[in-house]
Amino acid sequence: MDLYILRHGKAGTHVADQIADEKRPLSDTGAQEMEAIARWIAARRIPFDLVATSPMPRARQTAEIIVRACGIEQRLVEWDELAQGHDPSTVIARLQAECGPDACPSAVMIMGHEPGLSALISHIVAGHTNAGIVLKKGGMARIREVSISPAVRGQLTWLLTPGMMREG
Repeated sequence: MDLYILRHGKAGTHVADQIADEKRPLSDTGAQEMEAIARWIAARRIPFDLVATSPMPRARQTAEIIVRACGIEQRLVEWDELAQGHDPSTVIARLQAECGPDACPSAVMIMGHEPGLSALISHIVAGHTNAGIVLKKGGMARIREVSISPAVRGQLTWLLTPGMMREG
């Protein structure tokens, strides 16, 4: 499986109240930037079998922009495991659950939040969660040949900033 990990776009003003933070949508700037990134992703014609997003509004809005640009709205699902604050092991367990006895999806995109996404990337490519990887808002990683059994591992081939994708 190839795993594409995308952090949500820029959101509205950060607030200290955790409940309000969970409801923050993309900002207008964040939505515009994600539209440009979505065009970049769509131009690559990646055959996503599954696009999973955190249920939080800013991630869900990011995911909707991506699947609309790629014409794959029917492949979008929400995973609670991608909500802010979840441990990477819960996402890995969900990926394992997506694999049947005969096959795994060949290309999966997930969208969520920091620091969980960077910890997930680190865990898959380095075997621990503190490899110093930073995924900016709107940034994307690609991990090739992800194996989830018996141990999770893969090869980091992209770690892109939003600017790299907007520039073409």
